[in-house]
Amino acid sequence: MNRLSRERILTCISNVLSYKEFSTVRYRHRGGKSDKVAGFDLDHTLIKPKKNKLPTGRDDWVWMTGVKDKLETLHAQGYAIVVFTNQTGKKLKDVMNKITDIQLEVPFPFSVYISTKSDYYYKPMTGMWDLFVQHNGGKPKNAFYCGDAAGREGDWACSDRAFAENAKIAFVTPEKMFLQIPDTQPWSCKGYPLNHASTVSSKVHPNQTKEIVVLTGYPGSGKSTLAKKFKGYVVVSKDKYKTRSFKIGKQTLLDGNSVVVDDTNTNVKHRAPWIALAKELGVPIRSVYINTDINVAMHMNSMRHQMSKGREVMIPKVAYYTTRKNFTAPTVKEGFYSVTLVGSQFQGKMPAEFDMKYNLL
Repeated sequence: MNRLSRERILTCISNVLSYKEFSTVRYRHRGGKSDKVAGFDLDHTLIKPKKNKLPTGRDDWVWMTGVKDKLETLHAQGYAIVVFTNQTGKKLKDVMNKITDIQLEVPFPFSVYISTKSDYYYKPMTGMWDLFVQHNGGKPKNAFYCGDAAGREGDWACSDRAFAENAKIAFVTPEKMFLQIPDTQPWSCKGYPLNHASTVSSKVHPNQTKEIVVLTGYPGSGKSTLAKKFKGYVVVSKDKYKTRSFKIGKQTLLDGNSVVVDDTNTNVKHRAPWIALAKELGVPIRSVYINTDINVAMHMNSMRHQMSKGREVMIPKVAYYTTRKNFTAPTVKEGFYSVTLVGSQFQGKMPAEFDMKYNLL
């Protein structure tokens, strides 16, 4: 074993061991507070495979044109260099070793944050940025982020531009950063569904007589917000009571109280037990269908996950699409005495969930 290969192996071992783990992020923060931060994506921003195809291994990479010199210039100007990269489905040690090889080719240390799972640390969500700000001891006064997924024609996604937008820092394309090509191409980031939001219908109100109200809508559509408007009603849901939900609802009615069923109830089969119970007990039953656009619902669910730092479960998009495929809107023919259609449950000031624009990419 020659000296160079031995030195490389020892350096790689040291660097891999120096990575720390926080939730689903592996990171290496170089320490100290920086008021000037230059953030970068990794693949096809700083480096690319040698033959412009999928990388075949640790050594299959070359610098993108102009990158190395620009990084050295930024470092000389006082910028801390930080890499933020999504790396799900890849061998983590290979990725970390590749980054170590990159580190060996520049004469200054840089920080790196690697998201290993599609959760709120995954770009375009801001988990990695928030973690860096925490390690940095505060948000830098001057920061930008550069990445190739910029929402232009031919780009595979818009997640890098959206990441910067969500983090409220400047965005720069690699072409402008490294090749001085102006960023004049049109771009579009899907996933900001604010224009779909509507207000709650004034038709929704509690009744003076005992009844069952069955809510129908996607997760994140605003059912729980609406349920709170039924003052004096007992809210039952499978999320809260699991398999006891129906039993608790029945006992509530027997005790003389009204019930709101706060579940998705997206087909006839799911709603049928409550209709049967209403007939059994001689209690009127009505449906309130929250007709929220699926993109708004996914956005709200995703943002609850983000804002709770992962405590709230993020329902995968495939579950929404499956629900939509099997969805049947409620009708009076099922046994409801009325079906009220309402929009998304936003009143007055738009909720904080819309502060983070893009998260569904």
